[in-house]
Amino acid sequence: MSNTGGQFRVKIETEPSMWFRKLHFVTEYINLNSQINGKFGTSFYQNNGVIMYINKLKYFLSCSLLTLSLGQVDFNSDIQPILNAKCIQCHGSSAGLSLSSYDNLMAGSYNGAVINPYDHSSSELWLRVYSGQMPPGNNDMTSAEVDLVAQWIDEGALEEPGSSMGCTDPEAYNCADDDEWSTYIVDVGGVMYDNSCNWYWNTGTWEADYVGGCESGPCDGFYNPGATTDDGSCRYYQAPQGDEVIFEVESNGISIDWSAFTPPTNAVLESFHVQRCIVGCTWIEGFTLGDSNTGQNTFDEFDWQNEANGVQIKYAIAVKYESNPYWGWAIGASYITPEVSCSALGDLNGDGGYNVLDIVTLANCILAGNCAELENGCAGDLNGDGGYNVLDIVTLANCVLAGDCGGRIDDASEASLIKKDNIVSIEANGFIGGVQMTLNHDSDLSIEMTDRALFADYLTTDNETRLLVISPETEELFTYNGEFEITEIIVANSQYEVSVDLPIAASFSLSDAYPNPFNPVTTMTLTMPVSGDIKVEVYNLLGQVVATLASGYMEASTTPYTLTWDASNASSGVYFVQADAEGFKTTQKLMLIK
Repeated sequence: MSNTGGQFRVKIETEPSMWFRKLHFVTEYINLNSQINGKFGTSFYQNNGVIMYINKLKYFLSCSLLTLSLGQVDFNSDIQPILNAKCIQCHGSSAGLSLSSYDNLMAGSYNGAVINPYDHSSSELWLRVYSGQMPPGNNDMTSAEVDLVAQWIDEGALEEPGSSMGCTDPEAYNCADDDEWSTYIVDVGGVMYDNSCNWYWNTGTWEADYVGGCESGPCDGFYNPGATTDDGSCRYYQAPQGDEVIFEVESNGISIDWSAFTPPTNAVLESFHVQRCIVGCTWIEGFTLGDSNTGQNTFDEFDWQNEANGVQIKYAIAVKYESNPYWGWAIGASYITPEVSCSALGDLNGDGGYNVLDIVTLANCILAGNCAELENGCAGDLNGDGGYNVLDIVTLANCVLAGDCGGRIDDASEASLIKKDNIVSIEANGFIGGVQMTLNHDSDLSIEMTDRALFADYLTTDNETRLLVISPETEELFTYNGEFEITEIIVANSQYEVSVDLPIAASFSLSDAYPNPFNPVTTMTLTMPVSGDIKVEVYNLLGQVVATLASGYMEASTTPYTLTWDASNASSGVYFVQADAEGFKTTQKLMLIK
C-alpha cells in the first residue's frame, strides 16, 4: 500500500493566475492588477524600532516595476530631492511624519509605517502621492516622480542602492517568505539547519531570534528584485517532501520514491542525500554524504518490525544544488509509521483459524501481560482498542462458541460484585461473557477459582494477582482466604463492557464516567462520607498521568463532588481513571473517540 509522507514545513506560496496590464497614457503610469488564487497574509518586522508590514505579494509587484528603469534608485540623490521640493513644507513633523531624511521617513508617522519595502502598492506614502493627496494644492509630483518612488520602494526602500548584480531567480531563497522562522530553519534529527536571512537560531534558548537581515537588502543567495544581472549566486531550498514522496512498506524494509519532485528550472542539481531518523539519523546506503547520486528512488533495508513497529519514521531528503554551499541548504522531510498488520484476528496460534486454543492463548497472555510479545499477538486485539483484556476474550469466545460475532440479545447491561462468606460472586441482568480483575494483597492470600466456566485462572506476581473468568456458568467467581483490595475490574457481556458496582470501601465511591465512550468531556461523581486525602488521576495506556481530576484533602460531604475531564487536547484512545484514598482504590476504563 502506498503512503505519502507528511509535509515537513508549511510555506504559503502564491502564484498569479492572471495578470492584466493597464496603460494610462495621460499619467504614463503602469498599473498592475492581479487575480490571485488563495490568501495573502501580512507580517511585520522591526526597522529602527518601528513595526514595518510586509505583504506576501511584494516580490511579484516589484519584478514588474523593474522594467521602468535599468538603473537602481538612490534615496539621497533621487528621492530626497523630490521630497524636499514637494513635501517637506508640510511634513517636517506633521502627524509625526518627517520626510527630511531617510531615517525619519522609515520611522513612519503616529499611525505607523508609511513604507512597506518591496511593495509600493501597500505603502502609504506612494498611495498618497499617486492619488494627489500629497502634496496638497497644484504642486503634484509628476508621473515620472511617482514612478521613481514606486521603483525605489520595490527595490527594497534602501538608503543606498545595492549592486545591480545578484540572484535574479524568484524560485531561490526569498525574503518575501522569510517572515516566519520555520520557513528556512529546519530540524533534522535534533540538528537545526539555519538558512534564514531574517532569523538566527539561538542554541542557548533553543528559539529563533529576529535579526532582520532582509531589511538591509537580501542576504547572499537570496532573490534580489533590484538586481538586473544574475551572478550565479542563487541558493535553492526546494527538496522532496509531502505528496512528492511515496512509501512502500515491505517486510524487510521501506521503499522510497520521490520521482514526483521537480527541482527549480534554473537550479543545477548535483545529488540527493537521504537520512532515516527515528531517535537519531542514519544515512541511507547509496545516498550518503560521500555519494553523488541523482536517482530518485531507493530501498531502505532494515528490520523495522523490531526497530520501528508502530513508530513514526522521518525520512529527510536533502538536495545538493551547484550554487548551494552544501547539502544542508535544501532539506525536505516526509513521514511514515509502519505497522505489522493482522489479517486474521483471533488466530493467535497461527493455525489458520480461531478456536478454543486461541481463547486459552489469549487468556494466558493477558494474565501474563505479554500479548504484544507473541508472534501473532496483534491478532488478540479483537475490539481494536489498542490493548488486550477480557473484552477481547469474550469477543473471541462468542465467535468460537456461538458461531456469531455479532453479540447476544440477552447481554447484561449492568452487574454487581458480591463479596460474602469468603466468596466473590457476580449478579447481572443478563449474559456475562467474562470478568477480569486485579487484586492487591498480602502474601497470605489464597484463591480457588470456579470450575464452572469456559476458562478460569489467575496469575500472582509478588502482592498482585490478575484473574480471568470467561463465560461463567454460575454467579460464583472464586473463593478466598485473606484480605485483598480490588484495584481494577472489567466486566463484559458478549461484546461490550458492563457497568459494575463494587462491594468494597463503601465509605468512598467513584461513579461510572458518563458519557463513556465520550468526546471530549466526561463526568463522574466522587462520594466522600468522611474527610480525607484523595487523588483522582487519568492515565494513558503507557501508565502516564495525563490529567489530575482531584488531589489533596477533601471535606466530607453528603453531596457528591462532580469531577469533569475535558480531553480536548488528548488523542483518541483508551484511558484509565483511578481514585486512590486511604483504604480505597478503584479504576475504570474511559474510551475517548474523536
